Amino acid sequence: MNRFRSVVTAVIGTALEYYDYTLYAHFVVILSPLFFPSDNLFITRLLGMFSFTMGFVMRPAGAIVFGHLGDRWGRRRVLATSIILMSVPTLVIGILPTYAQIGILAPIGLMLCRLVQSFSVGGESIGANIFLLEHAQKKYICTYNSLLNVGIAFGGIMATTLGIICSTYLDPGWGWRIPFIVGTSFGWIGFYLRLRTDETPDFIRSQKLRKSPNWPLLEVMRNNSLGVLYTICICAGVMTPFQILYVSMPDFLHNILHVSQTRVLMHSVLIISLTVVLFPSMGLLADKWGAKKIMNYSLIAMIVFTYPLFLLIEAQASALTVLFVQVVVTVFGAGVAAPCGVIVARMFPTQARYSGFAFGWSIGALIFAGTEPFITVLLANLIGYTNASALFLTFSAVLGLIGIKFAKNIAVIGEQKDQIQEPDNIPQKLAPA
Repeated sequence: MNRFRSVVTAVIGTALEYYDYTLYAHFVVILSPLFFPSDNLFITRLLGMFSFTMGFVMRPAGAIVFGHLGDRWGRRRVLATSIILMSVPTLVIGILPTYAQIGILAPIGLMLCRLVQSFSVGGESIGANIFLLEHAQKKYICTYNSLLNVGIAFGGIMATTLGIICSTYLDPGWGWRIPFIVGTSFGWIGFYLRLRTDETPDFIRSQKLRKSPNWPLLEVMRNNSLGVLYTICICAGVMTPFQILYVSMPDFLHNILHVSQTRVLMHSVLIISLTVVLFPSMGLLADKWGAKKIMNYSLIAMIVFTYPLFLLIEAQASALTVLFVQVVVTVFGAGVAAPCGVIVARMFPTQARYSGFAFGWSIGALIFAGTEPFITVLLANLIGYTNASALFLTFSAVLGLIGIKFAKNIAVIGEQKDQIQEPDNIPQKLAPA
Protein backbone atom coordinates (compact mmCIF):
# COMPACT_ATOMS: atom_id res chain seq x y z
CA MET A 1 0.00 0.00 0.00
CA ASN A 2 2.85 2.40 0.82
CA ARG A 3 4.37 1.75 -2.61
CA PHE A 4 1.03 2.30 -4.33
CA ARG A 5 0.41 5.55 -2.44
CA SER A 6 3.91 6.83 -3.17
CA VAL A 7 3.63 6.06 -6.89
CA VAL A 8 0.16 7.58 -7.23
CA THR A 9 1.07 10.78 -5.39
CA ALA A 10 4.30 11.07 -7.41
CA VAL A 11 2.39 10.80 -10.68
CA ILE A 12 -0.28 13.28 -9.55
CA GLY A 13 2.38 15.70 -8.31
CA THR A 14 4.19 15.49 -11.64
CA ALA A 15 0.94 16.10 -13.51
CA LEU A 16 0.23 19.21 -11.46
CA GLU A 17 3.75 20.59 -11.84
CA TYR A 18 3.90 19.90 -15.56
CA TYR A 19 0.56 21.60 -15.98
CA ASP A 20 2.45 24.77 -15.08
CA TYR A 21 5.43 24.02 -17.30
CA THR A 22 3.59 22.82 -20.42
CA LEU A 23 1.27 25.82 -20.37
CA TYR A 24 3.98 27.92 -21.93
CA ALA A 25 4.67 25.40 -24.68
CA HIS A 26 1.01 25.44 -25.72
CA PHE A 27 0.53 29.20 -25.32
CA VAL A 28 3.78 30.41 -26.90
CA VAL A 29 1.92 31.07 -30.18
CA ILE A 30 -0.47 33.42 -28.34
CA LEU A 31 2.16 35.03 -26.10
CA SER A 32 4.69 35.79 -28.85
CA PRO A 33 2.81 38.72 -30.47
CA LEU A 34 1.79 40.06 -27.04
CA PHE A 35 5.30 40.18 -25.60
CA PHE A 36 7.43 40.32 -28.77
CA PRO A 37 5.41 42.41 -31.24
CA SER A 38 6.98 43.11 -34.63
CA ASP A 39 5.89 44.00 -38.13
CA ASN A 40 7.92 40.98 -39.25
CA LEU A 41 6.14 37.70 -38.34
CA PHE A 42 9.43 35.79 -38.61
CA ILE A 43 11.03 37.98 -35.92
CA THR A 44 8.02 37.54 -33.63
CA ARG A 45 8.08 33.76 -34.06
CA LEU A 46 11.84 33.63 -33.55
CA LEU A 47 11.72 35.67 -30.34
CA GLY A 48 8.79 33.59 -29.08
CA MET A 49 10.77 30.40 -29.63
CA PHE A 50 13.80 31.99 -27.98
CA SER A 51 11.66 32.65 -24.90
CA PHE A 52 10.76 28.96 -24.96
CA THR A 53 14.47 28.12 -25.06
CA MET A 54 14.96 30.23 -21.93
CA GLY A 55 12.88 27.59 -20.15
CA PHE A 56 15.89 25.29 -20.46
CA VAL A 57 18.80 27.63 -19.77
CA MET A 58 18.74 27.26 -15.99
CA ARG A 59 18.03 23.54 -15.98
CA PRO A 60 21.68 22.56 -15.43
CA ALA A 61 21.91 24.93 -12.44
CA GLY A 62 18.68 23.50 -11.05
CA ALA A 63 20.01 19.99 -11.61
CA ILE A 64 23.19 20.77 -9.69
CA VAL A 65 21.35 22.29 -6.71
CA PHE A 66 18.39 19.93 -6.50
CA GLY A 67 20.52 16.92 -7.44
CA HIS A 68 22.91 17.65 -4.58
CA LEU A 69 20.08 18.15 -2.10
CA GLY A 70 18.24 15.08 -3.38
CA ASP A 71 21.29 12.87 -2.88
CA ARG A 72 22.12 14.38 0.51
CA TRP A 73 18.71 15.13 2.07
CA GLY A 74 16.34 12.83 0.22
CA ARG A 75 14.12 12.77 -2.85
CA ARG A 76 10.82 13.59 -1.13
CA ARG A 77 11.67 16.99 0.37
CA VAL A 78 13.38 18.21 -2.78
CA LEU A 79 10.39 17.31 -4.96
CA ALA A 80 8.04 19.14 -2.59
CA THR A 81 10.21 22.26 -2.81
CA SER A 82 10.55 22.23 -6.60
CA ILE A 83 6.80 22.25 -7.21
CA ILE A 84 6.34 25.45 -5.20
CA LEU A 85 9.23 27.07 -7.02
CA MET A 86 7.46 26.30 -10.28
CA SER A 87 4.15 27.82 -9.17
CA VAL A 88 5.42 31.31 -8.37
CA PRO A 89 6.65 32.31 -11.87
CA THR A 90 3.52 30.72 -13.38
CA LEU A 91 1.38 33.14 -11.36
CA VAL A 92 3.60 36.06 -12.36
CA ILE A 93 3.20 35.21 -16.06
CA GLY A 94 -0.57 35.16 -15.54
CA ILE A 95 -0.63 38.73 -14.20
CA LEU A 96 2.32 40.17 -16.17
CA PRO A 97 1.44 43.25 -18.29
CA THR A 98 2.13 42.92 -22.02
CA TYR A 99 4.52 44.91 -24.22
CA ALA A 100 1.72 47.31 -25.16
CA GLN A 101 1.31 48.19 -21.47
CA ILE A 102 4.85 48.41 -20.06
CA GLY A 103 7.12 48.14 -23.08
CA ILE A 104 10.46 46.36 -22.88
CA LEU A 105 9.88 45.40 -19.24
CA ALA A 106 7.26 42.89 -20.37
CA PRO A 107 9.56 40.55 -22.34
CA ILE A 108 12.26 40.96 -19.70
CA GLY A 109 9.82 39.90 -16.98
CA LEU A 110 8.65 36.98 -19.09
CA MET A 111 12.24 35.81 -19.64
CA LEU A 112 12.97 35.98 -15.91
CA CYS A 113 9.91 33.86 -15.16
CA ARG A 114 11.05 31.30 -17.70
CA LEU A 115 14.49 31.18 -16.08
CA VAL A 116 13.00 30.42 -12.65
CA GLN A 117 10.75 27.75 -14.17
CA SER A 118 13.70 26.12 -15.89
CA PHE A 119 15.67 26.11 -12.63
CA SER A 120 12.80 24.25 -10.96
CA VAL A 121 12.34 21.69 -13.74
CA GLY A 122 16.07 20.97 -13.66
CA GLY A 123 15.49 19.18 -10.38
CA GLU A 124 11.85 18.15 -10.76
CA SER A 125 11.56 15.87 -13.77
CA ILE A 126 14.51 13.60 -12.97
CA GLY A 127 13.81 13.65 -9.25
CA ALA A 128 10.28 12.39 -9.90
CA ASN A 129 11.66 9.77 -12.29
CA ILE A 130 14.13 8.50 -9.71
CA PHE A 131 11.46 8.58 -7.00
CA LEU A 132 9.23 6.31 -9.10
CA LEU A 133 12.02 3.91 -10.03
CA GLU A 134 13.24 3.54 -6.46
CA HIS A 135 9.70 2.68 -5.36
CA ALA A 136 9.06 0.38 -8.32
CA GLN A 137 8.21 -3.29 -8.32
CA LYS A 138 11.29 -4.50 -10.13
CA LYS A 139 9.42 -6.92 -12.41
CA TYR A 140 7.56 -3.95 -13.91
CA ILE A 141 10.22 -1.29 -13.57
CA CYS A 142 9.83 0.03 -17.15
CA THR A 143 6.07 0.27 -16.69
CA TYR A 144 6.59 2.27 -13.50
CA ASN A 145 8.98 4.54 -15.38
CA SER A 146 6.36 5.12 -18.07
CA LEU A 147 3.89 6.33 -15.44
CA LEU A 148 5.95 9.50 -15.01
CA ASN A 149 5.31 10.27 -18.68
CA VAL A 150 1.61 9.56 -18.13
CA GLY A 151 1.65 12.13 -15.32
CA ILE A 152 3.33 14.66 -17.61
CA ALA A 153 0.72 13.88 -20.28
CA PHE A 154 -2.16 14.47 -17.87
CA GLY A 155 -0.61 17.79 -16.91
CA GLY A 156 -0.46 18.69 -20.59
CA ILE A 157 -4.08 17.63 -21.15
CA MET A 158 -5.26 19.79 -18.26
CA ALA A 159 -3.27 22.78 -19.53
CA THR A 160 -4.38 22.40 -23.14
CA THR A 161 -8.04 21.73 -22.35
CA LEU A 162 -8.27 24.79 -20.14
CA GLY A 163 -6.49 26.72 -22.89
CA ILE A 164 -9.13 25.65 -25.43
CA ILE A 165 -11.95 26.72 -23.11
CA CYS A 166 -10.37 30.09 -22.37
CA SER A 167 -9.42 30.86 -25.98
CA THR A 168 -12.89 29.87 -27.22
CA TYR A 169 -15.19 31.47 -24.68
CA LEU A 170 -13.16 34.31 -23.17
CA ASP A 171 -11.71 37.51 -24.56
CA PRO A 172 -8.39 36.59 -26.25
CA GLY A 173 -6.86 39.74 -24.84
CA TRP A 174 -6.95 38.37 -21.29
CA GLY A 175 -8.44 34.86 -21.44
CA TRP A 176 -4.99 33.29 -21.79
CA ARG A 177 -4.15 34.52 -18.27
CA ILE A 178 -6.67 32.28 -16.50
CA PRO A 179 -4.81 28.94 -16.99
CA PHE A 180 -1.60 30.47 -15.58
CA ILE A 181 -3.35 31.88 -12.52
CA VAL A 182 -5.21 28.61 -11.89
CA GLY A 183 -1.89 26.73 -12.07
CA THR A 184 -0.73 28.34 -8.83
CA SER A 185 -3.35 26.44 -6.80
CA PHE A 186 -2.29 23.19 -8.46
CA GLY A 187 1.24 23.79 -7.21
CA TRP A 188 0.13 23.92 -3.59
CA ILE A 189 -1.91 20.74 -4.01
CA GLY A 190 1.15 19.00 -5.41
CA PHE A 191 3.25 20.30 -2.50
CA TYR A 192 0.79 18.80 0.02
CA LEU A 193 0.72 15.43 -1.76
CA ARG A 194 4.47 15.13 -1.99
CA LEU A 195 5.02 15.88 1.68
CA ARG A 196 2.75 12.95 2.51
CA THR A 197 4.74 10.39 0.50
CA ASP A 198 7.38 8.04 1.88
CA GLU A 199 11.07 8.41 1.14
CA THR A 200 12.41 5.82 -1.31
CA PRO A 201 13.74 2.52 0.12
CA ASP A 202 16.98 2.83 -1.88
CA PHE A 203 17.78 6.24 -0.41
CA ILE A 204 16.95 5.14 3.15
CA ARG A 205 19.21 2.11 2.75
CA SER A 206 22.00 4.26 1.38
CA GLN A 207 21.75 6.68 4.30
CA LYS A 208 21.86 3.87 6.84
CA LEU A 209 25.11 2.68 5.30
CA ARG A 210 26.46 6.27 5.31
CA LYS A 211 27.39 6.02 1.62
CA SER A 212 26.39 9.51 0.52
CA PRO A 213 29.45 11.52 -0.65
CA ASN A 214 29.82 15.15 0.36
CA TRP A 215 29.69 16.29 -3.27
CA PRO A 216 27.82 13.66 -5.33
CA LEU A 217 28.18 15.41 -8.68
CA LEU A 218 31.97 15.70 -8.29
CA GLU A 219 32.08 11.96 -7.60
CA VAL A 220 30.10 11.33 -10.77
CA MET A 221 32.28 13.58 -12.93
CA ARG A 222 35.44 12.07 -11.50
CA ASN A 223 34.44 8.42 -11.85
CA ASN A 224 31.62 8.25 -14.41
CA SER A 225 31.77 11.27 -16.72
CA LEU A 226 30.97 9.05 -19.71
CA GLY A 227 27.70 8.16 -18.02
CA VAL A 228 26.79 11.86 -18.12
CA LEU A 229 27.76 12.05 -21.81
CA TYR A 230 25.61 9.04 -22.72
CA THR A 231 22.74 10.51 -20.70
CA ILE A 232 22.96 13.66 -22.85
CA CYS A 233 22.77 11.54 -26.03
CA ILE A 234 19.79 9.53 -24.78
CA CYS A 235 18.04 12.74 -23.76
CA ALA A 236 18.41 14.04 -27.32
CA GLY A 237 16.62 10.99 -28.71
CA VAL A 238 13.89 11.12 -26.08
CA MET A 239 13.00 14.82 -25.85
CA THR A 240 13.43 16.13 -29.40
CA PRO A 241 10.39 14.31 -30.87
CA PHE A 242 8.10 15.80 -28.25
CA GLN A 243 9.38 19.35 -28.74
CA ILE A 244 8.59 18.99 -32.44
CA LEU A 245 5.15 17.57 -31.61
CA TYR A 246 4.16 20.13 -28.98
CA VAL A 247 5.94 23.31 -30.06
CA SER A 248 7.24 23.33 -33.64
CA MET A 249 4.28 21.63 -35.33
CA PRO A 250 1.68 23.82 -33.57
CA ASP A 251 3.71 26.86 -34.62
CA PHE A 252 3.74 25.59 -38.23
CA LEU A 253 -0.02 24.92 -38.13
CA HIS A 254 -0.89 28.36 -36.78
CA ASN A 255 1.61 30.66 -38.47
CA ILE A 256 2.19 28.90 -41.80
CA LEU A 257 -1.07 27.01 -42.46
CA HIS A 258 -3.13 29.64 -40.59
CA VAL A 259 -5.06 27.07 -38.55
CA SER A 260 -7.01 28.63 -35.67
CA GLN A 261 -5.46 28.52 -32.22
CA THR A 262 -8.39 26.49 -30.86
CA ARG A 263 -7.90 23.79 -33.48
CA VAL A 264 -4.15 23.75 -32.89
CA LEU A 265 -4.78 23.14 -29.19
CA MET A 266 -7.25 20.38 -30.08
CA HIS A 267 -4.51 18.69 -32.11
CA SER A 268 -2.29 18.82 -29.03
CA VAL A 269 -5.01 17.30 -26.81
CA LEU A 270 -5.44 14.40 -29.25
CA ILE A 271 -1.72 13.71 -29.39
CA ILE A 272 -1.22 13.96 -25.63
CA SER A 273 -4.24 11.70 -25.02
CA LEU A 274 -2.69 9.12 -27.34
CA THR A 275 0.48 9.10 -25.23
CA VAL A 276 -1.55 8.21 -22.11
CA VAL A 277 -2.22 4.84 -23.77
CA LEU A 278 1.11 4.46 -25.55
CA PHE A 279 3.46 5.13 -22.63
CA PRO A 280 2.34 2.29 -20.33
CA SER A 281 1.93 -0.03 -23.32
CA MET A 282 5.53 0.58 -24.36
CA GLY A 283 6.61 0.21 -20.74
CA LEU A 284 5.00 -3.24 -20.55
CA LEU A 285 6.65 -4.26 -23.81
CA ALA A 286 10.01 -3.07 -22.47
CA ASP A 287 9.54 -5.14 -19.31
CA LYS A 288 8.85 -8.18 -21.48
CA TRP A 289 11.39 -7.75 -24.30
CA GLY A 290 14.00 -5.39 -22.82
CA ALA A 291 14.26 -1.63 -22.51
CA LYS A 292 17.14 -1.29 -24.97
CA LYS A 293 15.39 -3.34 -27.62
CA ILE A 294 12.22 -1.23 -27.57
CA MET A 295 14.20 2.02 -27.58
CA ASN A 296 16.48 0.91 -30.40
CA TYR A 297 13.60 -0.22 -32.61
CA SER A 298 11.77 3.05 -32.01
CA LEU A 299 14.83 5.19 -32.78
CA ILE A 300 15.66 3.23 -35.93
CA ALA A 301 12.07 3.64 -37.13
CA MET A 302 12.36 7.36 -36.40
CA ILE A 303 15.53 7.63 -38.48
CA VAL A 304 14.05 5.68 -41.40
CA PHE A 305 10.63 7.34 -41.56
CA THR A 306 11.24 10.93 -40.44
CA TYR A 307 12.21 12.42 -43.78
CA PRO A 308 9.44 10.68 -45.79
CA LEU A 309 6.89 11.83 -43.21
CA PHE A 310 7.96 15.46 -43.46
CA LEU A 311 8.07 15.22 -47.26
CA LEU A 312 4.42 14.25 -47.01
CA ILE A 313 3.73 17.53 -45.20
CA GLU A 314 5.57 19.40 -47.95
CA ALA A 315 3.62 17.58 -50.68
CA GLN A 316 0.24 18.15 -49.05
CA ALA A 317 0.40 20.87 -46.43
CA SER A 318 -2.85 20.47 -44.53
CA ALA A 319 -3.89 20.17 -40.90
CA LEU A 320 -4.95 16.56 -41.47
CA THR A 321 -1.56 15.63 -42.93
CA VAL A 322 0.24 17.26 -40.01
CA LEU A 323 -1.99 15.37 -37.57
CA PHE A 324 -1.15 12.06 -39.27
CA VAL A 325 2.59 12.79 -39.00
CA GLN A 326 2.14 13.79 -35.36
CA VAL A 327 0.47 10.45 -34.60
CA VAL A 328 3.27 8.42 -36.21
CA VAL A 329 6.03 10.41 -34.50
CA THR A 330 4.16 10.02 -31.20
CA VAL A 331 4.28 6.23 -31.50
CA PHE A 332 8.05 6.31 -32.10
CA GLY A 333 8.58 8.85 -29.33
CA ALA A 334 6.62 6.82 -26.80
CA GLY A 335 8.75 3.77 -27.52
CA VAL A 336 11.87 5.79 -26.72
CA ALA A 337 10.55 7.69 -23.70
CA ALA A 338 8.66 4.98 -21.79
CA PRO A 339 11.67 2.91 -20.61
CA CYS A 340 14.50 5.45 -20.95
CA GLY A 341 14.80 6.29 -17.25
CA VAL A 342 15.62 2.67 -16.37
CA ILE A 343 18.72 2.63 -18.54
CA VAL A 344 19.94 6.05 -17.44
CA ALA A 345 19.23 5.63 -13.72
CA ARG A 346 21.25 2.40 -13.59
CA MET A 347 24.35 4.19 -14.82
CA PHE A 348 24.56 5.95 -11.44
CA PRO A 349 24.59 4.52 -7.89
CA THR A 350 21.95 5.46 -5.33
CA GLN A 351 24.17 7.92 -3.47
CA ALA A 352 24.88 10.01 -6.61
CA ARG A 353 22.00 9.03 -8.89
CA TYR A 354 20.02 12.25 -8.57
CA SER A 355 23.06 14.42 -9.31
CA GLY A 356 24.41 12.40 -12.24
CA PHE A 357 21.06 11.71 -13.90
CA ALA A 358 19.71 15.25 -13.46
CA PHE A 359 22.87 17.01 -14.60
CA GLY A 360 23.32 14.92 -17.75
CA TRP A 361 19.64 15.11 -18.65
CA SER A 362 19.41 18.86 -18.10
CA ILE A 363 22.41 19.48 -20.38
CA GLY A 364 20.80 17.32 -23.07
CA ALA A 365 17.46 19.08 -22.62
CA LEU A 366 19.12 22.48 -23.00
CA ILE A 367 21.16 21.58 -26.08
CA PHE A 368 18.49 19.68 -27.97
CA ALA A 369 14.95 20.09 -26.61
CA GLY A 370 15.46 23.72 -25.64
CA THR A 371 16.96 24.86 -28.93
CA GLU A 372 14.87 22.72 -31.31
CA PRO A 373 11.96 25.18 -31.81
CA PHE A 374 14.31 28.16 -32.19
CA ILE A 375 16.66 26.37 -34.60
CA THR A 376 13.78 24.89 -36.59
CA VAL A 377 12.20 28.32 -37.14
CA LEU A 378 15.62 29.78 -38.02
CA LEU A 379 16.54 26.98 -40.44
CA ALA A 380 13.06 26.79 -41.93
CA ASN A 381 13.55 30.31 -43.23
CA LEU A 382 16.66 29.08 -45.05
CA ILE A 383 16.05 25.45 -46.10
CA GLY A 384 12.31 24.99 -45.51
CA TYR A 385 10.31 23.55 -42.62
CA THR A 386 10.47 19.97 -43.91
CA ASN A 387 14.26 19.85 -44.15
CA ALA A 388 14.81 21.71 -40.87
CA SER A 389 12.54 19.48 -38.76
CA ALA A 390 13.58 16.22 -40.41
CA LEU A 391 17.28 17.03 -40.06
CA PHE A 392 17.05 17.94 -36.37
CA LEU A 393 14.90 14.91 -35.47
CA THR A 394 17.05 12.43 -37.40
CA PHE A 395 20.29 13.75 -35.88
CA SER A 396 18.81 13.51 -32.37
CA ALA A 397 17.64 9.94 -32.98
CA VAL A 398 21.14 8.94 -34.12
CA LEU A 399 22.61 10.39 -30.92
CA GLY A 400 20.04 8.46 -28.91
CA LEU A 401 21.15 5.21 -30.52
CA ILE A 402 24.78 5.99 -29.71
CA GLY A 403 23.95 6.73 -26.07
CA ILE A 404 22.00 3.49 -25.65
CA LYS A 405 24.68 1.38 -27.33
CA PHE A 406 27.51 2.55 -25.08
CA ALA A 407 25.57 3.00 -21.83
CA LYS A 408 26.01 -0.70 -21.04
CA ASN A 409 29.79 -0.25 -20.78
CA ILE A 410 29.61 2.25 -17.90
CA ALA A 411 30.86 0.95 -14.53
CA VAL A 412 28.61 2.09 -11.70
CA ILE A 413 30.33 3.76 -8.73
CA GLY A 414 30.64 1.51 -5.69
CA GLU A 415 29.78 -1.76 -7.47
CA GLN A 416 32.11 -4.68 -7.87
CA LYS A 417 32.69 -5.69 -11.44
CA ASP A 418 30.78 -8.94 -11.12
CA GLN A 419 27.73 -7.05 -9.90
CA ILE A 420 27.38 -4.88 -13.00
CA GLN A 421 24.48 -5.94 -15.20
CA GLU A 422 23.27 -5.01 -18.64
CA PRO A 423 20.58 -2.29 -18.64
CA ASP A 424 18.12 -4.69 -20.30
CA ASN A 425 18.27 -7.12 -17.41
CA ILE A 426 15.85 -5.77 -14.83
CA PRO A 427 17.80 -5.96 -11.56
CA GLN A 428 16.62 -6.67 -8.07
CA LYS A 429 18.00 -3.27 -7.07
CA LEU A 430 18.60 -0.18 -9.17
CA ALA A 431 21.99 0.23 -7.59
CA PRO A 432 23.80 -1.01 -4.54
CA ALA A 433 22.61 0.65 -1.39
